Amino acid sequence: MQIISRDYAAGRNESGKDNVNVTFIITIKNFGTLNESKTLVCSISFETNSGIMTYENKTLVSLAPGDTRTYRPVIDLPNDAKSVSWTLNTELE
Repeated sequence: MQIISRDYAAGRNESGKDNVNVTFIITIKNFGTLNESKTLVCSISFETNSGIMTYENKTLVSLAPGDTRTYRPVIDLPNDAKSVSWTLNTELE
């Protein structure tokens, strides 16, 4: 099982007037010959008025051989998160 693409979509505009959240867009494919289950870990580091913080989301991923699926886990962030400084990390455990 492999992550074949990853990105995120901000849930607010730069004015900070909308809800503060991040939606991950992660596409995973099972290249193997057996059903596989792993935990997708998405973490995001960002700058706030208090310094750098990290939040994470864990999602169980189960795929049949040859299947490709896109996951969209959401992480809610504090109001003072600055979206221009977000860093996305993803991995399968």
